[in-house]
Amino acid sequence: SKRFFHAASPHSESSQHFICQYIAPDTNTKIAILDPRDDPKIWNQYITSLNKKYTQYGVYNVSSQIFEDPGRTLLAVAFDGDSGEMVGGARIEGPFHSSIQSP
Repeated sequence: SKRFFHAASPHSESSQHFICQYIAPDTNTKIAILDPRDDPKIWNQYITSLNKKYTQYGVYNVSSQIFEDPGRTLLAVAFDGDSGEMVGGARIEGPFHSSIQSP
């Protein structure tokens, strides 16, 4: 049977503080979930990439407004299996206690 997620210890050097990860066997792409506070380098890389993409569509300085407090955010990221480069990502926020908290 396949293991869809590998739970990694945040103290393991190979885990890079991932809560869980999946490596796609056909592409060797790693998909991981992490708390941005545990790995500020990946969080900053995600924000930088996101700002570049938003800027292409005429939206500026989004990260300074939305991402100031990563405390209630989880990050899902994908890394190229050969280069290790981040190739995708999404943030998951919550829990919210009122509609005012929703970006």
